[in-house]
Amino acid sequence: MNSRPPFLGSPTSGNTSTAFVGAVMCALLAHVCASAQAQTPAGAGAAPAKAAPAPKPAAAAAAAAAPAATPATVGGKKIMSREELRACLKRNDDLKARSKDLDDQATAINAERPQIEQTLEAIRAERASLEARATRIREFQPKMVAYGQKVETFNRLMGELSGKTRMTTSEGRQLEELRKQIPALEAERKALNAEREQLLEGYEDAIKAFAVKAKAAEDRAAEWNQRKTRHTQDGEDMTAASADWRRDCADRPYREDDEKAIRAGK
Repeated sequence: MNSRPPFLGSPTSGNTSTAFVGAVMCALLAHVCASAQAQTPAGAGAAPAKAAPAPKPAAAAAAAAAPAATPATVGGKKIMSREELRACLKRNDDLKARSKDLDDQATAINAERPQIEQTLEAIRAERASLEARATRIREFQPKMVAYGQKVETFNRLMGELSGKTRMTTSEGRQLEELRKQIPALEAERKALNAEREQLLEGYEDAIKAFAVKAKAAEDRAAEWNQRKTRHTQDGEDMTAASADWRRDCADRPYREDDEKAIRAGK
């Protein structure tokens, strides 16, 4: 995929944990330094200071047990609560799953494209063949029309001459010439019928079969285009979701113990 979300930057690094430990150490050192300065003896010639009363055992124990305050920010950025970190980790896992799903879809879509293109190319070739055949059929039609006109003229003349009870010598020769044309007309008729049958044989069935195949190929191509469009839109939606994750979660400090607890199912 061209655009993948950046997955957990700050919430999975160790830098924030180091900053957190450093802040705690500074707080402890400041406490120790302050105690040492309070116990330093006064300069020469000064009157000895009155000893402070020893703290009561209970108060001393309470002071020793008080934990150092956990800082609320690191580097000026607010530390995420455990629930905030849990939500960010969940969104990150969802983005990873969506990214893998989109990659799988892209692999399937790209693998199917050559098959669809080959099918459409075969459909185009078959359409061209049928169109060429249709052209030959159209070109054959004038032959049939011309033959029909020739036969019509022949029959008209034969009818006129044959209907006469008496005819001239010239009309008798014309009638004889017409009768001699009958075998040629019959041969032409047979030749035209044979050519016509050859042109039309299986043509209608081929047209019907082609229509079915062409529709199936076009439907498959249309469905592929729809999947491709949805995949593109899903990729854009994921890019936006990834940007939202970076805005809400990236560079946000967190406590490493919270992450370990979340990973442990707590």
